Amino acid sequence: MSADFTPALVTPQPVPATMKIASEDTDAGFVIINASDFDAATMTEYAAEAAKPAKAK
Repeated sequence: MSADFTPALVTPQPVPATMKIASEDTDAGFVIINASDFDAATMTEYAAEAAKPAKAK
């Protein structure tokens, strides 16, 4: 092995896209998952506007 060769120890990776899904198991009402793991058949996308209580008139 040549002394001139230095292997790259860390290769930068892009940050995966994330999204919030509704969850009754947390106080916040949602959990964050990788967007690629979202399954519309078993998960509901979290909508912050729908989770806010209606304003009193």
